[in-house]
Amino acid sequence: MAPEHHIGLSKEILLEIWKIHQAQKMDYIAVLQKNLSFFSTLISAAFLATIVAASRSDEPYDYLLLLVGPVLVFALAQIAKLGTARSYIAFLEATTVIAKLETDMGLRTSGLRVIENPNTLWPDEAYAPTRHIASEKSFDASAEFVSAKERDGYQGIILRTMTLFQVVSIIFAIALVGASIAHISERLPDEISSAKSG
Repeated sequence: MAPEHHIGLSKEILLEIWKIHQAQKMDYIAVLQKNLSFFSTLISAAFLATIVAASRSDEPYDYLLLLVGPVLVFALAQIAKLGTARSYIAFLEATTVIAKLETDMGLRTSGLRVIENPNTLWPDEAYAPTRHIASEKSFDASAEFVSAKERDGYQGIILRTMTLFQVVSIIFAIALVGASIAHISERLPDEISSAKSG
């Protein structure tokens, strides 16, 4: 049996610490969403500007200059992955602190609720959602929980979306190089014949 660890804080102090971490958890998600919005806007603008410029381009070398667009999109998507990952990991870490505090306050223990109202719903359940308790109990340590979850959920969707942006930017870059080569190939016979006649 493992030794019992308790730092002897009152439930009032634990509740205050819980409030701080709950607020931080929400702040981390807000920062993540703000970063995601910022990078999505920049990526969309870079794609749109490159598409518009490519549709108006007449010179084959313009297409090569437009490669800046896909390179920028690729780089922004990579920065977005890293930037949102930091916020999401901080969110997960706050989640583990909250879970520990709720356990210490007895909010995650089923069957310990003192029920005076006979109409209380689910009197044998803990206050914390049971799916969270089951998910978190499957890990031996909070660091293990964070490592396992850092690429799941909301962040998993962000990572897949940013990777999709990167793949599309590579395809777009290849298309721009192909368009440049095609334009050069079309003009090359005319330029050779005008050079011979000149």
